[in-house]
Amino acid sequence: MTSEADNLVAMAQKQLDEHKEWLAGQIVEIPPDILKVGQMLLLAQQARQITLRVAQAAKVVSVVWEYPDELAAWLQSDLAPRHLRDDFAGGHVVDPNKPLTSVRRVHDET
Repeated sequence: MTSEADNLVAMAQKQLDEHKEWLAGQIVEIPPDILKVGQMLLLAQQARQITLRVAQAAKVVSVVWEYPDELAAWLQSDLAPRHLRDDFAGGHVVDPNKPLTSVRRVHDET
């Protein structure tokens, strides 16, 4: 990777590290009458397990945050507080078994 790509990954990792701690902190503040303590601890632990994935194709570098399945499902559900659902909704679910895009070369015959 180029130093520009390295800088992008370093900034993305820093942002992710801050986000993981923020999200875990938000989860542990949910009252036990809304979220059981065991579930709260599991989700907070999973928040700290969010990982960064990087892919480079030619000169394009893509950075994706990968959430544990249970945490992602909870953040998409009505059980999660609205501000956490909204924060998660800023992204989109990526299926590693399906390409995000497909590109086809078209020759211009003009």
